[in-house]
Amino acid sequence: MNSAPQPISHIALTGLVAAGKIESCSAVGQRAGWYLKVKQGPALLALASEDDLKIFPTLSALGDYLRGLGITSFLSDTSELDQDALDPETKERLNEAKQAAEYGAWFRQQVQEALNDRRPTTSHSVVQEKFAKRRAASLKKLAKA
Repeated sequence: MNSAPQPISHIALTGLVAAGKIESCSAVGQRAGWYLKVKQGPALLALASEDDLKIFPTLSALGDYLRGLGITSFLSDTSELDQDALDPETKERLNEAKQAAEYGAWFRQQVQEALNDRRPTTSHSVVQEKFAKRRAASLKKLAKA
């Protein structure tokens, strides 16, 4: 994924989204704003107009654009930003975006591990019964003390 993305127009991107061909989306931060990078099979694409990257002024504006396409989940990539050249407020917002992305990745990993877990499941009623007995035993101990 280190190769330069190929330009894609809004119309072509809309068609790929409608066909369910987009594997992932990333909002890539630059000093001028954010651009959209998408993965479709082996291809890495960037939203462009006339071969110039379409730059969104804010991450929120890019998010609004994606929601309009029906895309509700995307990654944020700040690797192209010069952290030393940013003002403190921007650095804080980027740090928050990075933390949110890291949490999202961790959470998705936890969900996938749970889905892949092949241990037998326990029904809710069995768990409730087990803990009701434990709670009763604990209360009995406390009453004796």
